[in-house]
Amino acid sequence: MTRLFAVVRLSCALALCAALLACSKPKVPEQDVPPAPQSDAATAAPAAQSPTTLTEAIHRPIDDAKATRKATEDAAVEQRRAIDAATDE
Repeated sequence: MTRLFAVVRLSCALALCAALLACSKPKVPEQDVPPAPQSDAATAAPAAQSPTTLTEAIHRPIDDAKATRKATEDAAVEQRRAIDAATDE
């Protein structure tokens, strides 16, 4: 039994040493050298869109919704007029 405990202790000590040796402190980056860019200029998103195009793209659904609302309200007014005209006769 004592021999078994000695073997277990030795193997645990060796495993602990191996684990400690595998963990090393990371290398400190140099402070004077800026980091290299991670994307290439060729794969970067094109800057061809002007702010006007982007603004139009954002406001287009809003303008469509406003136009639909106005058309719906105008149709409701016309429907009320038609109903009133039909019931007044």
